[in-house]
Amino acid sequence: MELISTDFSIPVANHAGFKARIDAIQIAEDVGFKHVVINGTAGNNRVTRLAHSYLEIFHLKRKIQDADEGIVFAQYPFDANYFNRRFFLHAFARTKLLKVLLVHDLNSIRGLNKIKEQSEVDIFNQFDVVIAHTPEMVEFLRDAGVSAKLMTLKIFDYLIANQGQMEADEVPKKIFFAGNLKKSHFLDDLSMSQGIKLIAYGPAGPNQAFSENVDYQGVLPPDRIPSKLKKGWGLVWDGDSSQGLDNRLGNYLRIISPHKASLYLASGIPVIAPTNSAVGHFIQQNKVGITINNLSELDKKISKLNSEDWKLIEYNVGKWQSRLTEGLQLKSVLRDILEDLPNRQI
Repeated sequence: MELISTDFSIPVANHAGFKARIDAIQIAEDVGFKHVVINGTAGNNRVTRLAHSYLEIFHLKRKIQDADEGIVFAQYPFDANYFNRRFFLHAFARTKLLKVLLVHDLNSIRGLNKIKEQSEVDIFNQFDVVIAHTPEMVEFLRDAGVSAKLMTLKIFDYLIANQGQMEADEVPKKIFFAGNLKKSHFLDDLSMSQGIKLIAYGPAGPNQAFSENVDYQGVLPPDRIPSKLKKGWGLVWDGDSSQGLDNRLGNYLRIISPHKASLYLASGIPVIAPTNSAVGHFIQQNKVGITINNLSELDKKISKLNSEDWKLIEYNVGKWQSRLTEGLQLKSVLRDILEDLPNRQI
């Protein structure tokens, strides 16, 4: 049986933008997959790089089309130019292997490039199984026309060394926010009570002026930032407004599980998120934090927690910290797919 994972080469970066993809490769290897890298950056010019990529994709195509049984696992979006994406998808045609795709982002909804929603649906329908973030994303994709089998990750794994569980004697009022601060415009006019302190990590714009409530601590690599997230809360928020989910990015939170939520739980701290977001529903169901309608509610919501509330949150955060740092979310999905493979109708 062939178990193959494949992806385009991942750049080295001083942020966590690629960590979820790197972790997925490691988790798949732990389950028994062999990873095949497509290097789209080799060569001194565009023509050489394109030819090199085409050759590597051709070898991948031969490998997966010669196999009689197994799984080929890929990740979306494909970090490649238009031609390499086309070659890559063509390699998956006419294979007997079960084609599995893990979705990290929906670029048609996120708005990072001009890909249309129908184009993404067409890509997903070339696979047998699509692993989505949340039940909300599954519903969205099904309504959009995705006919592939849809499975749910619920929340991303975050592979790091044991950080130790947070043990705070009282409910903390320190809040961390980690991510791309250039698009987090709600930080510019954030207003909170004096008892709340927000500490921000991540790349900021050259002229970005944060609110006086924000303590900006710069950029740290993904393997270092968890050690800084201690005795506090991790905030999930997006969009321009601190009063609720707005614009394309804010509304995107309604269906996704943002990777920063996984970072917080893996670091051993609870999560604060919008009540009407997908990760907000996860928090409520698993009691690993609190949900709010707007950021001005923070002080009130935190102050209402008693010691029993806090002990329950700490306990549940510890359980999820273990799951995410061991990669059990994706492992369980891949193992379910493997167990069901003998029942597959080709």
